[in-house]
Amino acid sequence: MNKVRQFVGIALLILIVAVVVVFTLENDQRVTLVFLTWSTPQAPVAVYIVLALLIGCCLGPIVGSLSRLRVKRATKARVEV
Repeated sequence: MNKVRQFVGIALLILIVAVVVVFTLENDQRVTLVFLTWSTPQAPVAVYIVLALLIGCCLGPIVGSLSRLRVKRATKARVEV
């Protein structure tokens, strides 16, 4: 069972990498992002989208953990009262 799970995980990872590579190759139009007075250098639109995906994948678990911690503290405070 463990080998099947490992195989499925590796297959899923390969599939995700393949989709990202194809997405990157298909979206090669260069854009500049502008926010207020700050602007980025020109880069393919796929670079910005994949970068946003990676930042979201890193920040998502952190925000979820903070939310769970807040709920846990609130529950603990109610129990102690």
